[in-house]
Amino acid sequence: MKADRWLALDGLRALAVLFVCGFHFGAPFATGGYLGVDLFFVISGCVVTTSMLRAIDSQHSLPQFLWRRVARLFPNLLLLLAAALLINLWRDGALATAHNAALLKQLVQIYDFSLEPDIPTPHLWSLSVEWQFYLLLVLLAPIMLACQRRWRWLIPTALGVLSLAAKILWTRNGAMSLLHIYFWPFTRADGFLFGVALALCVQGGRVIRAVAPAALLLLGVVAAMVVAPRWWTEPVISLTYVIPATTVAVVLIVWSLVSRPDSPLGRLLAHPALTWVGARSYSIYLWHYVVGVILIGSITHPQPGWEGPPGEGWRGPAIFGVQLGLTLLVAAAAYAWVEQPARAWLNRVQAPAD
Repeated sequence: MKADRWLALDGLRALAVLFVCGFHFGAPFATGGYLGVDLFFVISGCVVTTSMLRAIDSQHSLPQFLWRRVARLFPNLLLLLAAALLINLWRDGALATAHNAALLKQLVQIYDFSLEPDIPTPHLWSLSVEWQFYLLLVLLAPIMLACQRRWRWLIPTALGVLSLAAKILWTRNGAMSLLHIYFWPFTRADGFLFGVALALCVQGGRVIRAVAPAALLLLGVVAAMVVAPRWWTEPVISLTYVIPATTVAVVLIVWSLVSRPDSPLGRLLAHPALTWVGARSYSIYLWHYVVGVILIGSITHPQPGWEGPPGEGWRGPAIFGVQLGLTLLVAAAAYAWVEQPARAWLNRVQAPAD
């Protein structure tokens, strides 16, 4: 089954992006919603690697593979950054500002660990990390493919373990800023790399037949997204235990879903409502912060006691419904009228051959 037909992974994406939205909207039932990003990283590692392998089997070049990634990600991103530019112009009254310089960094997929204050798109750090992963994958591809098929998974697994170990050790010994560790591509590469290893294992015929353990792990991950403390309130616990455990659990869940997509768990996650959200999860992730936090957050007030980022914070169920509903509406429109047609047009344009 092709990666783009793993509907259960769309369902998993839907859970991830809905919890991320809840986290940034300050929902008390999504204090661990930041873990949705770790779900995205593992899923991306698996799906994108499978897509790359399929492209290579079809005699497509690695530059053509990267071009398809550009066609997938950039049209909607450009629209979002244009909206962010208008917001900055309205707030700053000038074009040459630090806020707009941050948008240029996001346009070229460079992440600055300092986290520019008061910008409308701080969540794009994960997109920059993902793009850098694509570049790493293209560099690793010739090395991995030169190995025997049954051993290819060892390279990304070893690199993933190194990333995971560095995250834990540097957190425990205070070697660098915890904010740096949370956002740095090297210490967030483990999920992607384990996803790469997973895809190579499946390519080599290594599958998981048991579904019940994956269902239990998924319940555990959902529970963590519901009750885990916001990462900045307990950063050492989050970076040492919660994020690593979630990453490993998601690897096993995704492995089970791609091994047996017709399992009861796979059919549950392939529910049309979930797959609808999952298919638009990238657009939802792009737009949720500008729509739900910057725009709605600027005209409403969080409940007393909020100590997190400006604009975030719980505003009650009614405002939350508006935040989520308007986010879904804007994201669906951007997906239908910009992302999909631009992607189709760009994919008709051939990337340079090797």
